[in-house]
Amino acid sequence: MFLRALVALSAITIATAPVQALPTQSLELLENLTDAGGRYYVDSAACDRYPAYGFAVGGVVHICEKFHDDDVDELTDTVRHEVWHVIQACNRGPLMYDLDREVGEAVRRGWDPKSYPRNQWELEAEARNAAANYSEAEIASFFSAYCH
Repeated sequence: MFLRALVALSAITIATAPVQALPTQSLELLENLTDAGGRYYVDSAACDRYPAYGFAVGGVVHICEKFHDDDVDELTDTVRHEVWHVIQACNRGPLMYDLDREVGEAVRRGWDPKSYPRNQWELEAEARNAAANYSEAEIASFFSAYCH
Protein backbone atom coordinates (compact mmCIF):
# COMPACT_ATOMS: atom_id res chain seq x y z
CA MET A 1 0.00 0.00 0.00
CA PHE A 2 1.63 3.20 1.23
CA LEU A 3 5.01 1.48 1.51
CA ARG A 4 4.81 0.32 -2.10
CA ALA A 5 4.14 3.90 -3.16
CA LEU A 6 7.12 5.11 -1.15
CA VAL A 7 9.35 2.52 -2.78
CA ALA A 8 8.13 3.51 -6.22
CA LEU A 9 8.90 7.16 -5.49
CA SER A 10 12.31 6.45 -4.01
CA ALA A 11 13.38 3.66 -6.35
CA ILE A 12 17.11 3.51 -6.86
CA THR A 13 18.68 0.71 -8.87
CA ILE A 14 21.89 -0.22 -7.14
CA ALA A 15 24.09 -3.29 -7.24
CA THR A 16 24.64 -4.77 -3.83
CA ALA A 17 27.19 -6.97 -2.16
CA PRO A 18 26.12 -10.27 -0.64
CA VAL A 19 24.89 -10.15 2.95
CA GLN A 20 27.68 -11.41 5.19
CA ALA A 21 27.50 -10.47 8.86
CA LEU A 22 23.82 -9.69 9.37
CA PRO A 23 22.44 -11.89 12.16
CA THR A 24 19.27 -13.89 11.60
CA GLN A 25 17.04 -11.50 13.57
CA SER A 26 18.22 -8.55 11.44
CA LEU A 27 17.67 -10.46 8.21
CA GLU A 28 14.17 -11.43 9.35
CA LEU A 29 13.36 -7.79 10.09
CA LEU A 30 14.62 -6.76 6.65
CA GLU A 31 12.61 -9.57 5.06
CA ASN A 32 9.47 -8.03 6.61
CA LEU A 33 10.36 -4.94 4.63
CA THR A 34 10.70 -6.83 1.35
CA ASP A 35 7.51 -8.81 2.02
CA ALA A 36 5.67 -5.46 2.19
CA GLY A 37 7.17 -4.26 -1.11
CA GLY A 38 10.24 -2.47 0.27
CA ARG A 39 13.85 -3.18 -0.54
CA TYR A 40 17.15 -3.29 1.26
CA TYR A 41 20.75 -3.23 0.12
CA VAL A 42 23.91 -4.11 1.99
CA ASP A 43 27.10 -2.23 1.10
CA SER A 44 25.53 -0.71 -2.00
CA ALA A 45 27.31 1.87 -4.13
CA ALA A 46 25.28 4.49 -2.26
CA CYS A 47 27.30 3.64 0.87
CA ASP A 48 30.38 4.93 -0.93
CA ARG A 49 28.63 8.18 -1.86
CA TYR A 50 27.06 8.69 1.58
CA PRO A 51 29.40 7.12 4.13
CA ALA A 52 27.14 6.28 7.05
CA TYR A 53 26.21 3.18 9.04
CA GLY A 54 22.98 3.08 7.08
CA PHE A 55 20.16 5.21 5.72
CA ALA A 56 16.59 4.89 4.54
CA VAL A 57 14.83 6.63 1.67
CA GLY A 58 11.12 5.89 1.80
CA GLY A 59 10.84 2.11 1.72
CA VAL A 60 14.43 1.50 0.64
CA VAL A 61 17.01 0.74 3.33
CA HIS A 62 20.77 0.79 2.82
CA ILE A 63 22.92 -0.95 5.44
CA CYS A 64 26.57 -0.01 5.12
CA GLU A 65 28.00 -3.07 6.80
CA LYS A 66 31.61 -2.24 5.92
CA PHE A 67 31.61 0.78 8.26
CA HIS A 68 30.69 -1.28 11.33
CA ASP A 69 34.12 -2.92 11.74
CA ASP A 70 32.61 -6.31 12.61
CA ASP A 71 30.63 -4.80 15.53
CA VAL A 72 27.51 -6.98 15.32
CA ASP A 73 25.68 -5.11 18.10
CA GLU A 74 26.16 -1.82 16.27
CA LEU A 75 25.11 -3.44 12.99
CA THR A 76 21.88 -4.85 14.43
CA ASP A 77 21.17 -1.47 16.05
CA THR A 78 21.55 0.15 12.62
CA VAL A 79 19.09 -2.28 11.03
CA ARG A 80 16.49 -1.54 13.75
CA HIS A 81 17.16 2.21 13.39
CA GLU A 82 16.75 2.26 9.61
CA VAL A 83 13.62 0.09 9.62
CA TRP A 84 12.21 2.53 12.20
CA HIS A 85 12.73 5.31 9.64
CA VAL A 86 10.63 3.29 7.19
CA ILE A 87 7.91 2.99 9.85
CA GLN A 88 8.07 6.77 10.29
CA ALA A 89 7.66 7.17 6.53
CA CYS A 90 4.60 4.90 6.59
CA ASN A 91 3.22 7.01 9.45
CA ARG A 92 4.15 10.22 7.61
CA GLY A 93 6.09 11.37 10.66
CA PRO A 94 7.18 10.38 14.15
CA LEU A 95 5.13 7.87 16.12
CA MET A 96 5.79 9.19 19.61
CA TYR A 97 4.05 12.22 21.08
CA ASP A 98 6.71 13.69 23.38
CA LEU A 99 9.37 14.54 20.82
CA ASP A 100 11.28 16.83 23.21
CA ARG A 101 11.71 13.80 25.47
CA GLU A 102 12.88 11.73 22.49
CA VAL A 103 15.57 14.29 21.64
CA GLY A 104 16.60 14.57 25.31
CA GLU A 105 16.89 10.80 25.68
CA ALA A 106 19.00 10.50 22.53
CA VAL A 107 21.28 13.32 23.70
CA ARG A 108 21.71 11.62 27.09
CA ARG A 109 22.87 8.54 25.19
CA GLY A 110 25.56 10.62 23.48
CA TRP A 111 23.90 11.73 20.24
CA ASP A 112 24.87 15.16 18.95
CA PRO A 113 21.80 16.60 17.21
CA LYS A 114 23.90 19.28 15.52
CA SER A 115 25.13 16.56 13.15
CA TYR A 116 21.66 16.72 11.51
CA PRO A 117 19.55 19.55 10.11
CA ARG A 118 17.17 20.92 12.75
CA ASN A 119 14.08 19.66 10.92
CA GLN A 120 15.32 16.06 11.27
CA TRP A 121 16.09 16.04 15.00
CA GLU A 122 12.83 14.49 16.17
CA LEU A 123 12.78 11.76 13.51
CA GLU A 124 16.41 10.89 14.10
CA ALA A 125 16.14 10.94 17.90
CA GLU A 126 13.04 8.75 17.82
CA ALA A 127 14.76 6.22 15.51
CA ARG A 128 17.82 6.13 17.75
CA ASN A 129 15.69 5.53 20.82
CA ALA A 130 13.55 2.90 19.11
CA ALA A 131 16.66 1.00 18.02
CA ALA A 132 18.01 1.12 21.58
CA ASN A 133 14.74 0.27 23.33
CA TYR A 134 12.98 -2.25 21.07
CA SER A 135 13.96 -5.70 19.84
CA GLU A 136 13.71 -6.77 16.23
CA ALA A 137 10.43 -8.56 17.02
CA GLU A 138 8.97 -5.43 18.60
CA ILE A 139 10.02 -3.28 15.65
CA ALA A 140 8.52 -5.88 13.31
CA SER A 141 5.23 -5.47 15.20
CA PHE A 142 5.34 -1.71 14.70
CA PHE A 143 6.16 -2.29 11.04
CA SER A 144 3.14 -4.59 10.64
CA ALA A 145 0.88 -2.06 12.35
CA TYR A 146 2.01 0.99 10.37
CA CYS A 147 3.22 -0.30 7.01
CA HIS A 148 0.70 -3.00 5.97
